[in-house]
Amino acid sequence: MKQVGRIAELWRYPVSSLGGETCHTVNVDMNGIVGDREFGIFDTSTGLAAAPEKDVRWRSALFLRSTLDENGLPRIHFPDGAAVSVIDKTVLFRLSNHFGFDVGIGRYARTNLPEAAGLPIISNRYDPSPLHIITTQSLRTLARLASLDEMNQRRFRPAVLIETGSPDPEESGFIEESWLGATLRLGAQRVQVSEKAKRCGMTLIAQPELTEQPEILRTLVRRNARNFGIYCHIPQPGTLTVEANVNLEVMTL
Repeated sequence: MKQVGRIAELWRYPVSSLGGETCHTVNVDMNGIVGDREFGIFDTSTGLAAAPEKDVRWRSALFLRSTLDENGLPRIHFPDGAAVSVIDKTVLFRLSNHFGFDVGIGRYARTNLPEAAGLPIISNRYDPSPLHIITTQSLRTLARLASLDEMNQRRFRPAVLIETGSPDPEESGFIEESWLGATLRLGAQRVQVSEKAKRCGMTLIAQPELTEQPEILRTLVRRNARNFGIYCHIPQPGTLTVEANVNLEVMTL
């Protein structure tokens, strides 16, 4: 085994397209982080799910944040400081007021919380990959290529941020792409690196403390075939914890 870093951050996004929450410890299963992206918002006039990267009407989604309460139900945090459960009778009014059109909340089919049974079942816009990983080295590389002072990890909505060590002038590039086909050990949890992560317009959208930045996606298109980060499969359920060592275990290519 070769140590390649440590877990610096863990992120969970209970409601698709909204901001998420950092966690110290998370449970994982074959679908990914438990509680991640089990709910979504949609336009009630069309039934279409939120798509901030495609439709400017949804751009303000990233100024909302979602977290889980003690029962595993999402709360939506609004700019005025209010935190409202997805099953609260006022949440749809608040969402519609935020976006300027009628917005609904639904649950994906795999969501099995009894408290959410009254919400409609909705379809995901894409097939989510279980675990999305990026590294600090790749963030530094992209910042340099895009001629930006820094690159904030929140633009890429990772599940796991791996700290790969202090900047080394001899090391550059998108290091996690070299792990394709390998097994990573995140602490005691094994995951299998399956593919590169293809990026979309979410990377450039403004969000709290971050301005709109089109050069990010332009640079990825020009310099890395629109890829940034990796997706992994999770063979067995387990736990991930911040500060756990990350080791490259077995190459299977």
